[in-house]
Amino acid sequence: MIIFLRFENKHQSRNVINNVKIEGLTYVKTNDILNQLCNFYENLYSSNNVLIYDIETYLEQIDVSSVLSEKDKKDFEIFPTLKECSEAVLGMKNNKTPGIDSLPVEFYKMFWKNIRYFLIKALSQIYTDESQLYPISIS
Repeated sequence: MIIFLRFENKHQSRNVINNVKIEGLTYVKTNDILNQLCNFYENLYSSNNVLIYDIETYLEQIDVSSVLSEKDKKDFEIFPTLKECSEAVLGMKNNKTPGIDSLPVEFYKMFWKNIRYFLIKALSQIYTDESQLYPISIS
């Protein structure tokens, strides 16, 4: 377990933004970087006086009947099998952290045989009880 903590500490140090350059200005202080990133994403995801009518008109034009076949719809309603989950976990690229827990893929691969039933049971409960999703907060 200690090797994974060391690996994660090393991996996490590479995931730090040391500076941001916006419109010719370079920001290096943590608060300045955070403010610039917040401003960028607030502007990116803000609406520019979009009318509800325009949204409804756009959505009415989408032909959702051709998006998924009936077979695909049924396949997506079924929780993945142990084999499918195993293939997904073991097929992930190394040096990634797939979730909000910050554990690297290598952790899941190394301990998959030990944690697979617990993890699949937890995911299955979330999958079948949609209300489980809402208490989760990312901070």
